[in-house]
Amino acid sequence: MTIPEGVKDIEESAFQYCAGLAEVTIPASIRRVGKDAFKDCNASLCFNILGNVESMKESIITPLLRKHRVLVNGGELTPDMSMRLIVQLYS
Repeated sequence: MTIPEGVKDIEESAFQYCAGLAEVTIPASIRRVGKDAFKDCNASLCFNILGNVESMKESIITPLLRKHRVLVNGGELTPDMSMRLIVQLYS
């Protein structure tokens, strides 16, 4: 699933229990991911974040990294990466 560029928020519980999701592409325009937006989704769900991550908040990327595979512009993140390092590498 691809979230269109220009979307700013992913609402609370928006995709909760969507076990069929395999990959979600998130544009750089996203500024907020609501609580439990992807709760109880497929454990192998992969997030592909496109564009400049510098403007994204740590509160968007960090929760995704705890449970899922996260790519930024094709590069894979690891849970131990700080937001500062992520911005240096992918902005």
